[in-house]
Amino acid sequence: MHCKFLSCIHLWLATILLCVSAPTLSQTNGTWFTRAPLPTPRQEIPHAVLQGKIYVPGGLR
Repeated sequence: MHCKFLSCIHLWLATILLCVSAPTLSQTNGTWFTRAPLPTPRQEIPHAVLQGKIYVPGGLR
């Protein structure tokens, strides 16, 4: 069950990261807003969560 949940989270994060714009959650009021679009489209994006922060080091062009 735990692995299925993590797989869903990874799929969800990958879907968000493949979008043209990058939504960001405001820490002050809990609402989402759009950041600048990614300069180069990416695929197969590695990501990790460490101490409550999401790290996305790159991906393939």
